[in-house]
Amino acid sequence: CLAGTRVQVLDSLTEILHLDSESRLLWLTGVAGSGKSTIANSMAERFYNLQRLGASFRFVRQHPPESIFRQIAYQLTQFDETLKCKILDALKKHWNVASQSLTHQVQKILIEPLSAIELSGPILIIIDALDE
Repeated sequence: CLAGTRVQVLDSLTEILHLDSESRLLWLTGVAGSGKSTIANSMAERFYNLQRLGASFRFVRQHPPESIFRQIAYQLTQFDETLKCKILDALKKHWNVASQSLTHQVQKILIEPLSAIELSGPILIIIDALDE
């Protein structure tokens, strides 16, 4: 977002993401061109500056959607050393995860490693352009 625009929206989303809760999911919806990607990019920048951006994935037609969870897992290994170890352990244990279903991939290389550690504060994972 341009400086000074959508401040209330960004502040509200940031506040929601900092509420005490074991898990939360925010789903931005709207017609094409309504600013969802702009808000997602602004939130990514905000959380990057807070050192709380875990991963950001944008669907584009040139990249296979099957890579989403592997890409997010890779970015999370760059975010936190303990999480990196857990994800790498999961990849060693499930060495053929790329050939498995997306449900299996998300469970084995994201949910289980994230559930095995305790991190302070929210970690933002953005998935943008899901409708591409």
